Amino acid sequence: MEAESVGVVGFDEDGKVNSTAKTIPADGPSVDGLVLKPAVHQVAGHGQYDGRPGPLVDESGRTFFKPLKEGDYRADREIDFYGKIHQDETVPSSVKKFFPSFYGTKNLPSVDGKGVIFVLIWFLYEFSVLCSLTNTERHGAMENLTYGFKHPSVVDIKIGYSNGYPEASEAYNKKCIVKDQKTTSGAIGFRISGMQIYDVSIGMTWRSERKLLKSMSVDMIRPCMERYVSSNPFSDNPDAAFAASVYGGPHGVLAQLRVLEEWFKTQTSYSFKSTSVLIIYQSGDIEAEGEGKRKVAVKLVDFAHTLDGKGIDENFLGGLQSFMGIISSIVEDTTS
Repeated sequence: MEAESVGVVGFDEDGKVNSTAKTIPADGPSVDGLVLKPAVHQVAGHGQYDGRPGPLVDESGRTFFKPLKEGDYRADREIDFYGKIHQDETVPSSVKKFFPSFYGTKNLPSVDGKGVIFVLIWFLYEFSVLCSLTNTERHGAMENLTYGFKHPSVVDIKIGYSNGYPEASEAYNKKCIVKDQKTTSGAIGFRISGMQIYDVSIGMTWRSERKLLKSMSVDMIRPCMERYVSSNPFSDNPDAAFAASVYGGPHGVLAQLRVLEEWFKTQTSYSFKSTSVLIIYQSGDIEAEGEGKRKVAVKLVDFAHTLDGKGIDENFLGGLQSFMGIISSIVEDTTS
């Protein structure tokens, strides 16, 4: 298998293009006959590029391995949640499909971000991730949500006005308060945690800089969500050309989120904190233009802070509806 080259581009605070190209080895370490590779399409959370253990995928690309540290109550809670939600007979099948399938846990090498950086050409760099075969940790094996997408465009939307909760430590809650106030979460009930957009015309992926996302204002949210559905994501004037086929239509993002919205209006079993809506669509499919033709997936991810419910989860529901309102307005304005 050949190595996979991923162009990663974002804009800095001054609006200037900041570009890198990361080459990921096609084959990583082999454990019990299982060939592993870094999960190159992860757009948020801890990853192999920030010096922390990152997720892996198997050779087929079907299974995603998320680091879930042994003895960490948050990791244990996430594992327990997967078992609970898929066995909960009160949750309709139309809602269960939003939760990734979970296959159990396995000890695997951790991707620790210690790679060697070489100058390639101009401002392009090659970053080879090294996996340590001596250091293993527990991973949760689950459905790889980008499997089946040749060129996935992905966005991670962290839902909720407030992400702290009484059962958490004082230090964690203080951290949440600061983050909610400094990001758009406190104001509009959600924030953009990560984004990548594949530009078929040049064969590269635009990826948002995390520093920019953390400092993003409310006024920047809609333009960013317009860029996500643009055929020219590298442009200073993104065209939002795919808004109707990604956000609209009978199988688009809005239609899928309405199913979730109806469930959250009545469900009282769970309280979701720091959970994300993950949106994936197939980029570069020229024949997919038109409502209902483009491949679009909407999933919920990250359940380390999901607790038993104490009534309607207004925090998540309100943030979800706020997000839906913004993308609905994009569809209306681009199709009118």
